[in-house]
This record gives sequence, structure tokens and C-alpha cells, in this order.
Amino acid sequence: PDHLLCGINFARGRCWRATRWHEVARRMPRPPRAFWVFAVLTVVSLLQCQAVRSREEDPDVKARRAAAANARVERAQARRRDPNFSNVTASVFDWQARFLANQGDNTTALTPVKNKTGTWWKGLFSRDSADRGTTAIVNGECELTKKYQPAKDYLVIVAVGDTGNPLTWLNHAKWANFDLVAVYFGDNAYFDCPQCKKVYHGKAQKFRLFYSLHQMPEWKNLTAQYKAVMTADDDLVMSTCEINRAFEIFEENNLLMGQISLCETQESFSYWRLMYQQPDKVLRYVSFVEIMAPIFTMRDGFYDEFIVPTLYDAYTGWGLDFVWPFLLKYPKNRIAVIDEVCMVHPSKKLSGQSIYSSGAPYDQRVEEARREAQFGYTRAAVRRLGYPFYAVQEFGALERQAGGNALDRMDLFIRARLGRWFPLLLGAQTFAIAVGLLLVAIRLIRRRVKGKRV
Repeated sequence: PDHLLCGINFARGRCWRATRWHEVARRMPRPPRAFWVFAVLTVVSLLQCQAVRSREEDPDVKARRAAAANARVERAQARRRDPNFSNVTASVFDWQARFLANQGDNTTALTPVKNKTGTWWKGLFSRDSADRGTTAIVNGECELTKKYQPAKDYLVIVAVGDTGNPLTWLNHAKWANFDLVAVYFGDNAYFDCPQCKKVYHGKAQKFRLFYSLHQMPEWKNLTAQYKAVMTADDDLVMSTCEINRAFEIFEENNLLMGQISLCETQESFSYWRLMYQQPDKVLRYVSFVEIMAPIFTMRDGFYDEFIVPTLYDAYTGWGLDFVWPFLLKYPKNRIAVIDEVCMVHPSKKLSGQSIYSSGAPYDQRVEEARREAQFGYTRAAVRRLGYPFYAVQEFGALERQAGGNALDRMDLFIRARLGRWFPLLLGAQTFAIAVGLLLVAIRLIRRRVKGKRV
């Protein structure tokens, strides 16, 4: 009965036991702040350990690590199986040695900028009325600089599927300074491209088709006249003018590798923020270009002796865009993103059939691991050069010359960035200014009335 009565009276504090423990709890000192900080850090550490443990058990991570571990063994086995393997890599390293020996202090006047590491990104801005990104608005319609028929000094090679339409790149074929060679991998046996210089048919991935093309006896005669080459995907949206101007800027600045920047539209997709257009620049010197449409110089054997051998066992090309600059030791002024023009790279959902989608003997990440092991692209090797493992950085830029209509261009650039929200913002600004003027007028009137009363 006593403990029952004690339980009944617990809430009222009449039980001596309850009263005693209540007093003890009330008189106990509070834990110091350091205790709570330690407790929070302990919980965070436990959660981090659990996250690391979960990552270790992730099958994708296990597969990637296993591929990286086996890549060195596969490389040695491939050398024994295929005598051409050693010759291919030897060609790459020979050209690398010549380039590094002759490079010296090859620098140009750069606009110094803080290194900007590439970040995961997707375009966030609406498309403009011309459906062409900021280039069409800021510079007006991209105008051809040469109104006479130019020499065909450049080459564009494209892997074409049934959903691709690279003929839009020749909307002004008469004024193009490049030839177009199509390698068709679709199912239409009657595919033809009347405006292309050559059309080849094949069934393979993009880089397998390109490597086979480069091994054809007619390749050297076909490419003898060209100064630079672009290897492009068929889903890119660009015109004759953009390609013309990109090649001109590429040649004027003595680049080894480059690419056209991406327009900032909702339809244009890239993993790396650094690849999007900055309209106030002509170009930006960077440590990386994507494999969707890289431009390579054909001078001094760079393309034939350095780039082509790396395509020997490439399928999707994953890892090549990081390996190329690494082998060149990240030159500060020979790799660039060309900002004076831009192109649209549709996302996977919009582009339909993909040259990267199927048919490779192994997964894309496994291929990337094989490529990294093949050319010694490791975290330690990249760290010795002073870069992170995925080195996507900006070294400097060539600024666009400001003309008399700089304010007009900036206004048009703002319109392009805001898209359909521009009229709403303009209306809100007008309303805010009107309200501000009204409040100022009311305040002045009140001051006058108050002064008269005094």
C-alpha cells in the first residue's frame, strides 16, 4: 500500500521517495558545454563511419576498384597478346617527350584568375527567343567574317546515328571553312549526306569508328590539307558560323586542344560548370575539354601521333579527356574553351539514340579505369603536378574587346540569362521606383506642412 500510495502521489510530490529523487535531480549540476560538443562530434563521427562503410559495400565502388586493380595486369597481358599495343603507347609517349622538351617557357599574356575547380552543374537558365543561347543575342546573329568562299583548312568528323542531323552545321555550306566527314552507325542502308566530303558506314562506338577511319590507307591523303580537326557527336546544335569562328580563334591562338563553349539554356547539359559560355571572354585557358566535340591541331603530328594512338582500344572514350591534358603536363596556354561562340549539347533524354549507349565489351567506368592505368593517370601522379584527380580548372582568359555598345551588349546578355522572367523583373523594378518616388514626395510634403505649423 505504501508504494501504491507513493505512486499515486508522485505527480503531487507528496511521496518522500519521489521528493527525494526530485530534489537530487534538481540539485545536480548541469553538464558543461564541452560535454555537448563532444557528444555531437561523437555522433557525427559515427555517422561518417557508417557512410564510409556503406560506400565500401557499394557494388559500383567495388567494381571500379576491382577494374583499377586488374587494369595493370590486363595491360601486361594485352602487350603479350597484341604486338601493336606497345607500338601505340610508344607513339604517344614519344610525342609527349618531344613536346615537353620543346615547350620551354611558352607563355602568353593571360588575365590572371584564381583557379576554379570544375563543379557538377546543369544549365538553369531559360532559352532565348532565338533558341540559340546567349551567342545569338549578345553578338546578334553570328556573322561570317569572310564573305568570299574560304579555303577548306579544317575538318569535322562526326559519328552519325538515325536521330542525328549534322547537316544543320552546313546551313551556309558555301561559306564554310571546313569539310564534313560522316561516319554512319545507324540502320538506314540508304543513308547519304550530299554536302559531306566523305560518308562511311560502320557498326561500332564513336571512337572505334574513328580509329578504324584513321587506319584506312586514304586517311593521310584525305587529311593532308587540314590544320585542325573536330571530332563531334551528332546531337550538337551549332551552325556554320559558330564552327567557322571556333576554328579561326583556335588557329589564331596556337592551341593544341579546344572546344566550343556551351550555351546556358535548359536544353544544354554538361557535368562541368566551367564549360558554359562566358560572353565577356574570347576564350579561357583550361586544363580540360570534353569528348563531345574536341578540336585538335594537326600540326607537328599532334593528332596523328598523339591523339589517334590513344583511341586504339577506346569505345566510349571515358577517361580520355582527363588523360590527354595530363600527358601534356597541363600546359597553361594551349588548351582552351572558346567563348566567342557557343553550342547546345542536349541532355540524354532529348538526344535520343546515343553513340555511347551500348555495344562496348565493358562498362564505361571500367573503360575509364583501364585508360587511367594504361597511361599512368593515378592520384599520386596528378598530385605531383599540383592538381586534383579530376583537374577541371581555369588558368586565364582573353577578354573580349569592349566596343561602343558595351552597355547594349550587357543589357542583351541580361535578357538572355533571365529569359521569360526579364519582363517580370523589369516591371517589378519600375513599380519599386514609382513607389520610392511616391514615398519621397509624401515625406517632403509632410515636412513642409510641419514647418508651416511651427
